[in-house]
Amino acid sequence: MTTHLRFIVEGVAQGHSSVSSNPLRAGLGALAVAVAVATIVVVVTALDGLGRYARTAGARAFGATRSSWRRSPRPVKSRGGSSPRSSSATRHWGGPIYGSSNATPATTSPSR
Repeated sequence: MTTHLRFIVEGVAQGHSSVSSNPLRAGLGALAVAVAVATIVVVVTALDGLGRYARTAGARAFGATRSSWRRSPRPVKSRGGSSPRSSSATRHWGGPIYGSSNATPATTSPSR
């Protein structure tokens, strides 16, 4: 354990002596890292915006409205009681299964 600590302290000491002996090099290195990070952020943001625009324009080109290309709604949970939606013959999304009477559901709703 003390060997690892000694290596860490020695590395920090070398770094400090390098920065203090070459401050211009250290400053330019830090500036280069900051510019590189900023460039990556700008490029990723631009590509994300371009992708969103392409999805929206593609959906509109094929006649989709804004409400129709959003995610599907969440499944309706069973409320209990005597309403037709709470019977055992309901689909995963809350609609009735036509042509069945008290049959088991086609799919089960996720438990949350």
